Amino acid sequence: MAFLAHLAAIGILTVKGMVENLDDPLLYTDAQLVEGFARIFEAATAA
Repeated sequence: MAFLAHLAAIGILTVKGMVENLDDPLLYTDAQLVEGFARIFEAATAA
């Protein structure tokens, strides 16, 4: 689970870096992205 969380974080940071470089904002704020990942991984660990 830690490995998947690490990959997810790297993925979102990569996408964030690409869109910021092009001045193309993401649809969601940083707080919304973090909260979404937290919900997904919380649900996965509860199963």
